[in-house]
Amino acid sequence: MPSAVAESWIPSEPDVMDIEGRLDSGTAPIVEEDVLLCIQSGARRMVLDCGSLFYISGAGLRTILTLARAMQKAGGSFAVCGLQPHIQEMFAGCGFEAFITVYRSRSDALAALAR
Repeated sequence: MPSAVAESWIPSEPDVMDIEGRLDSGTAPIVEEDVLLCIQSGARRMVLDCGSLFYISGAGLRTILTLARAMQKAGGSFAVCGLQPHIQEMFAGCGFEAFITVYRSRSDALAALAR
């Protein structure tokens, strides 16, 4: 079973990072470091596209929360899109949707953050 996350960062405005596979204790630190570097480099609008993410653990959820808080502290906007139904349920159950904006599709997220 693959445990690696394949990610790519598309430098644009807003910035998009594709998250694929698993976001767990093995991969979450990599994603966290990459997004924090983007924020430190000046990114102020970020979308995590999770359309190909099929598993998320507590460590992955913590990472997304950490990233949302870091972007908020930097005065930017952070959103997640393309969540699979079971991951969407986890977000809702943890109360994340109260402070992390979730969009159905990448195009919806880009349109909203481009404003």
